[in-house]
Amino acid sequence: MSTTFGILMVEDAKIEDILLQLPKSSMKNLLREEMFETVAFRDSSGVYYRGMGEKFARILPEDTEVYALDNSQQGIETLRDLKIEIEHTKNGGYGESTYK
Repeated sequence: MSTTFGILMVEDAKIEDILLQLPKSSMKNLLREEMFETVAFRDSSGVYYRGMGEKFARILPEDTEVYALDNSQQGIETLRDLKIEIEHTKNGGYGESTYK
């Protein structure tokens, strides 16, 4: 089963503060998909950056929350988690990620 991951893109800081207090499961139901920027995709062969994902992973803090837009979180909660999973995919899915 595949999953698309995104980060919340809200221009109003007050609204963002309110939204970030909600459980992730509630946010997905309340918000439109256009409010998220797709950053990664997971399928049976691994996790890969999508859209602006690689750029965001370089410039945003590693603790930036990531949201599963069409499935469950599957252990990926932050950009750091994504980086680790993508590194693991690059290594062929074997061994530990070299990302620290």
